[in-house]
Amino acid sequence: MPMPEEEFTRCAIHLLHQFGLEVERVPTQANARTPDLRSVGGSETYAIELKQRDSDRVLHAITESGPRAIHQLVPFGLTRDAAIQSVVRDAAHQLRLELETTFRVVWVQCEGFDDESDQMQVQNSLLGSEYLIDRGSGGRSYLCHFFGESDFWRYRAELDAAIVSRQVDRDNINYSLLINPHSSRNGRLKASSLVASIGPNAVVDVEAEEAALECLIADCDLPRSDCDAVLEYVRAKYDLDLARLPVRRFGGVIRL
Repeated sequence: MPMPEEEFTRCAIHLLHQFGLEVERVPTQANARTPDLRSVGGSETYAIELKQRDSDRVLHAITESGPRAIHQLVPFGLTRDAAIQSVVRDAAHQLRLELETTFRVVWVQCEGFDDESDQMQVQNSLLGSEYLIDRGSGGRSYLCHFFGESDFWRYRAELDAAIVSRQVDRDNINYSLLINPHSSRNGRLKASSLVASIGPNAVVDVEAEEAALECLIADCDLPRSDCDAVLEYVRAKYDLDLARLPVRRFGGVIRL
């Protein structure tokens, strides 16, 4: 069952307090776009838009469209989809009018039958990530960020970071803070108290990961609809014999 919205808001506020931030709720204003929360840490201000993504609704919609008394094995991708695009687009619009000095963060809470995979898919959508395999190194696989269309690139003026989370149990939340490398506030955010408080294990900084050869980045101007051209660029950049590696997850249902 999805976490009630008020409970999610309280959990987010509690976690932000643990990160050393002061937090206040932002009242909803008619005909105005505002974030859900505003946080302060030292001289830094954060505008945070809270979103919940319930993958059970996706599965329910698919099964309701089929006949009864059957079982289905439903495939789901781990890359960007229309539902995630809609969530992030709405958050970006809510944060668009914030001051230039304010860090703008979307927080996506993943819920449902497979929230762990869903958390991975949201991260891949934000970063435009694609799985690639190096056929010349015994099959080592990589995540290549910005290989495809990405929410961080599209909303680079509106989004500085994202927190992507899921509830592990009643008392614990698994979370990651993803830094948008295309944001103009990227450098300041990396030096912020929020990043320092969260710690390196929960921060996804793809530029640092690339420097450590932990991921690949397609930093080219090619249209992302031309996957073959982007793949050729990444092959040449890293001098690797790369191929795309489709990764799927499956949900099994029985409709009676």
